[in-house]
Amino acid sequence: MAGQRGAALSGLRVLDLTQAMPGAVTTMLLADYGADVLRIDLQRRDVPQSVAGRRTWARGRRCLGVDPAIAAQRDQVLALATSADVVVTDLAPALARDLALDTRAVRDGNPAVVYVALTGFGLHDERPTPGVDALVAAELGAMNAATGANRDGPVFLGHPAIAYSTAFTAVIGTLAALHRRLLVGLGDVVDVSLLDGVLAQLTMNWWTEQNVS
Repeated sequence: MAGQRGAALSGLRVLDLTQAMPGAVTTMLLADYGADVLRIDLQRRDVPQSVAGRRTWARGRRCLGVDPAIAAQRDQVLALATSADVVVTDLAPALARDLALDTRAVRDGNPAVVYVALTGFGLHDERPTPGVDALVAAELGAMNAATGANRDGPVFLGHPAIAYSTAFTAVIGTLAALHRRLLVGLGDVVDVSLLDGVLAQLTMNWWTEQNVS
């Protein structure tokens, strides 16, 4: 149950602006430890979703449907962001700016907020590759590191390990930023990318003799 009393993160207010799996797992874990998580459904239908997976990831959270085309509803989301302890988003930078939910807009209204940005390659990376785990893995050559395949060439990763490792990295960064806020009274930006998630997974392949050139 979200916001359960006595839990480690009880009383923490989290605004979930994510649409894909890494963000969903991130806020699921925060909710598991007692945070009060409100997920904003921007009613986007262009993001691939796993119905079965979402039944697990959505646990412990409340949900509010929002139509970004309606100004009053956009203002409602921004008001929620100004009162949140943590904002987690995987919105593309241009869309975040259009909705006034980018790093600068949210932190100007709420200097104490921990703003967690989940992207493909980092907030300041300009490459055109979309922030999708399979595409990020392909660009970095992670699909060539797969072992046990019955053919040569890139192999699609059958387990969403990159999404999980990205989420775990985001949770660690969030908790570190919250601890810093206790010390200095200010929030922070936690910049976590699928690139980070891929690199975390590649450490398990460095020792294999198949990958020695």
